[in-house]
Formats: sequence, C-alpha cells, structure tokens
Amino acid sequence: MTPELRWLSDPTVFAVNRLDAHSDHLCCRTLDEAESGLTSLRQSLDGAWRFAWSANPAARPADFWQPDADLSGFGTIRVPGHIELYPWDGRSCLRPPQVDWNDDPVGSYVKEFDLDESLRGQRVCVSFQGVEQAMYLWCNGQFVGYAEDSFTPSEDYTGGITGSGNGTFIIPLASYSYISCHFGEPDGWTGAPHGGMDFAAGYGTPIYAAADGVVVKAGYHNSWGNYVKIYHGVVDGNQIYTLYAHCSSLGVSAGQTVTQGQTIAAVGSTGDSTGNHLHFEVYVNNTRVAPENWL
Repeated sequence: MTPELRWLSDPTVFAVNRLDAHSDHLCCRTLDEAESGLTSLRQSLDGAWRFAWSANPAARPADFWQPDADLSGFGTIRVPGHIELYPWDGRSCLRPPQVDWNDDPVGSYVKEFDLDESLRGQRVCVSFQGVEQAMYLWCNGQFVGYAEDSFTPSEDYTGGITGSGNGTFIIPLASYSYISCHFGEPDGWTGAPHGGMDFAAGYGTPIYAAADGVVVKAGYHNSWGNYVKIYHGVVDGNQIYTLYAHCSSLGVSAGQTVTQGQTIAAVGSTGDSTGNHLHFEVYVNNTRVAPENWL
C-alpha cells in the first residue's frame, strides 16, 4: 500500500491499519511482573528522537523514512513534547476537511531502536498517544499505517514488517479486525488442530501475495471455497508455499507470476466458513507450519 497526502483532506479516510479502540490495561507475562507494576510486554520509545520541522507538506523530507535516508539536517526533540504552541486557526479561510497546503507545518520524526528480546517473534504494535492532527508511520522502510482524530491513542500493527518475525512474508491483507483462529487451535468444524491463521476482515477486503512467487492453484475447493496457492521458491533448502482461502473472488490464475503485495483475491466466506475472513496457510515441503513464525 502506498500512503497518500490526499488522505489529509479526505473525510472518508481517517485510519489505515490502525487497531480499533480498546482497553489500555497493563498486561503482564507473569504474576511477579503484575505485582511489580512492570511488564516485559511493553517497550517505551519515549526520549530523544531525530526531528525536522517543515512549513508545509511539500517542504517535508519526503524520503526520510528510508533506512538509508540522509538525516544530517535533522535536529533532536524530546518525546513526548510539542512542535506547536499555537494552532493555525485564523491564518486561512478553511472549512473542514480542507487543508492549507502552503501553511500546514509538518514534523518528521525518526527513532532507531532494537526490539526488546521479550517482544521478538510475536505480534507487535506501536502505540502513539498524543498525535494532535494526523500521522503517517513507516518501519524499516515499509509503510505501516495512517491515523487522525486528536489524542485518541493510535496503535499500528507491525506484524508484516521485517524484524517482527523472520520477515519472509508480509501480512496478506489491506486491513483486518482481529485473528479469529490461530494455527493449532481447535478447528470450529471438526475440533482438529487448525491448519492456518484466520484473519477476520470485511467482505471484499483486498488479499495480497505475502511474497513474490508463482500461482500453482487458483480455483474452488469444497472446504476452502475460492482459494489461491502460491509457490515462493526454496528457502534454506525447503520449498515454501502459501495458501489463501474462502475468497469472495480471485484476481489471478494458475501459472501467473505475482509480486509481494500484489492483490490476488478478495475476502469472502466461500466453502466451509461461518463469516468473512481470510484463512492463510504456510507450507514447508508440503507440511503446514505456523504462519505467525513467517510474518
């Protein structure tokens, strides 16, 4: 997905890949952590960030989010903190959702950090709890999400970003609500261990190829419904495949070459399914493995 500046003045776009509002209770891994009030499931990114102030969007350092970007012109700012002491009200004759593209200050923040050992190999979110107007977020050179609406905490899922798993695959959806069934959990139909990972998502949500590859199957299966299977080549001597099931429609055919992030289908509820979702599987040498370890 490519982030767009037009989102700032489009009232129909107020969040991209942002998690729904939820309780902010402190979660702990152990009873000892709970009693101490500390947790290894959260890592603070407060402190010094690299920072560049721009008078308007056109003047911003557009590629600052690239891992090899030149930050020599950046200063340092403390986070949390303010880049504006006074709002822009009264400077332009505007009506929502209009934006003054010539007088709309932009702050570009960069934070380099190593993920805590206790957070590696699992679902990771980044939480921002004081963004006044709007924000775009990148991680390791990849776009993560976009959010507006004042000081409501903005949490973006980084599960498809290299570094949160082994980084082989991206999250295969434009957006989703939650994981409705994990690999190995009892299957809702037979009670057998679930062979994939189910992403609850709205009907028609675009489904992406998790990595470059060749489509080996694209059709209908009694259980999977409309599905796509992609061969991704050999990794560490093993043949790797991914499978995308219960689609409402397919956008590719067998034999077609696809690239990572290409739309290959749309979310639906075909086959053995009780609601709209994507059933996602990863195969290593024709054996199903936990998708979470590859995202």
